Amino acid sequence: MENEFIAGNCYTIEEIEKAGFSLARQIINLIFFRNGDVLLAFDFPKPTVPDKYTLNYIGID
Repeated sequence: MENEFIAGNCYTIEEIEKAGFSLARQIINLIFFRNGDVLLAFDFPKPTVPDKYTLNYIGID
């Protein structure tokens, strides 16, 4: 599976879900999305860019 996401870049929820990822878990300051064996971890949006989530981590099982 080729990953179109790059750590450090910002994405909207729509872009994440369009790529086939679904919400896996949400904690205080991180939100996780999973698609099969791939796990993405995002920071919550900053006030200056309220609709964009910054990708922190890409994990593959």
